[in-house]
Amino acid sequence: MDLPLNTVVSAALIVVLAYTVLGLTGFGSSITAMPLLAHLFPLRFAVPLMLIFDICATLLLGLKNRRAVDRKELLRLI
Repeated sequence: MDLPLNTVVSAALIVVLAYTVLGLTGFGSSITAMPLLAHLFPLRFAVPLMLIFDICATLLLGLKNRRAVDRKELLRLI
């Protein structure tokens, strides 16, 4: 995919905004990013892109805060 520089910069700013929302609230990165990214990319590209970013972000947050996990409650949820 050969993309113009302004499209790449716009997408990067959208993703930064989305993960700022995730950092502040704990959810909402895809809800924030998908409508905006859909203006720049086809959904077949934007959805997997956000899925990969969300998996990486939640794994990093989970590993960083693993000591704060209530294991008894986690087992109940599983």
